[in-house]
Amino acid sequence: MTGAEGSRGTMGFPIIPNNLLMFEKALEASLTQFDTHGTTHLYRVACARMKSVVPIGLETYDIMLKFDLKETQCLKNSGQNAQQCNFKAGFFVETYNCSSRVLMATSTLVTSLHCNSRSNGVRELGDHGSWGDQGS
Repeated sequence: MTGAEGSRGTMGFPIIPNNLLMFEKALEASLTQFDTHGTTHLYRVACARMKSVVPIGLETYDIMLKFDLKETQCLKNSGQNAQQCNFKAGFFVETYNCSSRVLMATSTLVTSLHCNSRSNGVRELGDHGSWGDQGS
């Protein structure tokens, strides 16, 4: 590709070096933030996608993610890596549909995390670090 075609991806988003690495870091930070609040078991990503990546400065990006989390068989205090834990089986396994906004620069900061549970309503972790159920 040449000219303007070479600077844009197929969805119109700018092509940024190490997109996959940034996606993985942003997703890991979001999952870590989720797992530190009000759960007894670890959660693992069932599916995920990057909605947008906006360059906001030199080596600084604002990243929007959408992902689904599913409860695993591992207890949070087990010390295990959630990615190596099996998902719980059954119809009533806790599942969350989440979106997060992550600021990535020299460090990774989850600026907002919104998760909607099929059984327990909405959980939000916002700019001020508050976490709680917001209805059902």
